[in-house]
Amino acid sequence: MTHLFLAFVTLTPSANAQDLVGTTVTADYGAVGICDLTATVVDPGVEFVGAGPGFCMAGPTPRLDVDVTSTTVRWDFTAVQDFGFGSASASWLWMLDINPTCPDGSTGYIRGITNVTTTLGATEWVPSQVAFTDHTVELIGHPSSLGGDGNLRTNIGEYIEVELDLACPLTVEVNGSCPGQMTFDVYGVTPFGQVGVGVAPALGSDVISAGPCAGLVTGLGGATPAYVFTDGDGDGEIHLSPNVTTTYCGQYVQVIDRTTCTISNVEQF
Repeated sequence: MTHLFLAFVTLTPSANAQDLVGTTVTADYGAVGICDLTATVVDPGVEFVGAGPGFCMAGPTPRLDVDVTSTTVRWDFTAVQDFGFGSASASWLWMLDINPTCPDGSTGYIRGITNVTTTLGATEWVPSQVAFTDHTVELIGHPSSLGGDGNLRTNIGEYIEVELDLACPLTVEVNGSCPGQMTFDVYGVTPFGQVGVGVAPALGSDVISAGPCAGLVTGLGGATPAYVFTDGDGDGEIHLSPNVTTTYCGQYVQVIDRTTCTISNVEQF
């Protein structure tokens, strides 16, 4: 194995690998696109106050507030109300356009739901009635499946809060002058996972021949596997400050997430 890095200096990771603050999100009710509300996320602060009329809910009662933070969406109910679903499962409340900002300026996505908490009655709504895509969260109403009637009742002071597991695309940034000390920053790593680093004299389509990602096509030609690094603190980032020798100036580098077998962009030393 050829050693690329002669010395390593670990850099301090950024505070937030991905963040919704400052982005624009859309709240919706029922059928998407009919009655929606858009706001810029601020924290602290509630983005959608008294959202009932804006959602085209009948009558002037405000009914609910919707708050978005760096990683959560919370619906607070401010009125007693029955939402009718009959015996069918249907979309209830939405949060759309969830596009977290990543440290390198790219747009992140929802990797999963970390936690759901609610004070609604167990025959009205339960935490399993949440669905998500890369950029949306959907609350589903189906009270008849929970032993209740066809109406989903909310009471004053009840809430639903969804904590999002946000992630960034796997990217690598290389900065500095070669030869010499350069910075090597990787974002979008599976928390506590490993990345493999490949270095090559040319661009190409090398295929990884062994290991957990055998068969994966890279963007390198004539690559040498250099090192494997671990995201030891689970923040989804790896930061290094290597001394790079003249031998590698002008060569190309790419990283592979060994958990998801995704590959990063290609950068040049």
